[in-house]
Amino acid sequence: MFDWIHTFANWLVYQVFGIAAESQIGESLQFFIYDSLKVLLLLFIIVFIMGIVNEYFPTEKIRSILHKKKLFGLEY
Repeated sequence: MFDWIHTFANWLVYQVFGIAAESQIGESLQFFIYDSLKVLLLLFIIVFIMGIVNEYFPTEKIRSILHKKKLFGLEY
């Protein structure tokens, strides 16, 4: 799923920066860039989806639905 991010991180570290793939710093930097981009992408998607949810489902309506159902702490 994230192969394109892995390919980009490999290209950036090993070809642009010129760090050897077998070195510890190369592997560490590649892992850091790969995971940072993956986490930022996932956060962007989550924030985007939550923005849509907040726009189409008003807070008061959700609060009243949760309050009526008595879901043991989920109304908060």
